[in-house]
Order: sequence, then structure tokens, then C-alpha cells
Amino acid sequence: MSTFNSWVALTGTALNDNAPMLPQLQKLNDARTNLDNNSMQITDLQFCFILIKVLPESYSAVASTILATGAPTSLTPLIVQERILNEESRRAGPSASVNKVAPVRRNDKSKVKCFYCDKPGHKSPDCRKKKRDEKEKKEKEKEKEKEKAGTSSGSTSKSVNAHVQVVPTSATIEEISDNEDVRVSLYTARSTRSRWMVDSGYTHHISPHRSDFSDYTPVTGMVDLGGRAQISQVGSRTVKVRTAAGVLLTLTDVMHVPDAESRYFSVTVLLEKKGRITFEDMGFAIYLGDTCLASGYCDGRLF
Repeated sequence: MSTFNSWVALTGTALNDNAPMLPQLQKLNDARTNLDNNSMQITDLQFCFILIKVLPESYSAVASTILATGAPTSLTPLIVQERILNEESRRAGPSASVNKVAPVRRNDKSKVKCFYCDKPGHKSPDCRKKKRDEKEKKEKEKEKEKEKAGTSSGSTSKSVNAHVQVVPTSATIEEISDNEDVRVSLYTARSTRSRWMVDSGYTHHISPHRSDFSDYTPVTGMVDLGGRAQISQVGSRTVKVRTAAGVLLTLTDVMHVPDAESRYFSVTVLLEKKGRITFEDMGFAIYLGDTCLASGYCDGRLF
């Protein structure tokens, strides 16, 4: 509000030739100083034009003389105001005292008031309270993000990030006996959604098929596909797999993601269990210890 009032005082004022000019000019200088201290600068040339504009009609000859003296860029507020005061002295007669405009204190902060804390002596961009409050706000937002991330990784909601570093996971790979019920085979399949794709980015195994799970727990979460998109996870638990090598495996903590384009075998889980994967002749083999669990091939650029 103070800035608005200063702007009105600067641009809406008309100098009165029936009153002393010096106090009126000083008020205009104060208004400009207040605007300047509140980050609303008025250039010297703009202020000169304002001073000429607010002159009374009886000073029109003075205004014309000032504008005709030379290039506008040669004008300064001090020159314009001195000519106005000299004209006032000339009209008052030789006995009148010569008035001088007080020096303009452009950075006088005694008249500045902060719009944030409502205290004098500084502007809002320099307000310590504002900076402190903004810092505390950012710290609270960071804490909320951490809490949100912690909640997302809890027991009732899990999120998988593609292309991340190896992190601890509860997923396991175990051999199972021949007489156990096996719902999935790790064999070659024509359908993309029916195949197991090897992926080094996922932190968990993933299946789009509810029928793959030998036991199941509904879980709500989101899977981040490398920052490109997100798809929903709706469940998690155990998938039993028979590989082409004839090995029977139990994959635990497998995520049920209906919109996944394929089944995904997590290299991250394999490496955490001290397994390894070798690539050669456009194919690969998965080992756990000295046991070859499975082998596969390259389809395009995917394994």
C-alpha cells in the first residue's frame, strides 16, 4: 500500500504556484526514494519528465525552455528543480532568498517498510524473517517428501524404480522339489507377456499374471518405469517356476503388475543372492553357485 501511495504521489501530483515550490519538490523526491527502496526504480530521465509534467500552467514557458535546452539525456533532476526554484525566486523579486533542493537520499532506509514483517528499515527481499521462514518451509517440505517415500516403501505399499543401484530386497530364489505344484515355466513363449525378460533395473521380480502366484497378498503401489511412466502394482507374494534347464525355483516377493508388458526376472535379486549371469553367443545363462538355473536368448536387443 505504501508503494502504491508513493506512486500516486509521484505521478498524480500537480505543483501549486501559489504555495512554496521547495516543500512540494521535496515531497516528490521522498516519493521517488520510497519507490526506489521498494525495488521500483524511477530513472533520472523519467523523474525529469515527471517534474516537467506536474508544473502548473503558469510555468509552461519554463517547461518549454528546459526541453529546448539540449538533448533530454543531458537533463538531471537537480538541474530541472533548480530552474523551477530560480523561476519562483525571479517572480518573487530580488529580495527573495534563493532556495536549494535538499540532496536526494536515494538509499535512505529510514523511510522504508518491509511488506513481509511490517517492520521499518529494510525491504522484503532483504527481510531476515522472510528468509528464515522460507528456509524452514523448504526443510519441512523435504521432511514430508522423506516421510512420503518411507510410507511408499512400507509393508502395504511398494514401489520399484527402473535403472537404479542394487539395493537390499526380501525377494529370494530357491530350488523346490519335483512334487510341488508349479504354475509357471521358464520356457520360450511366443507371447511377450508370457515370456520372462531379464532386467537389470528392477529391484523385484514382476509378473502381469495373477494366475502365476501360488500365494498372494493384495498390495497397493506404483512402479516407476525409469521416469517415463508409472503403472500400478496390485499384489505381491510367491511364484514357482520351472526353468528350461529342469530346475524348479521359488521366487518370493514377486510384484503383481497387471499392466507390465512381460514377466521380468530381476538381475538385482540374483546378484544379492550371490548369483551371476553370463552372456555369450547372443544368449545368456543364470547361475546360483555352480548350478545353472536357466538359459535364454536374445530377441532383438532384449534378453
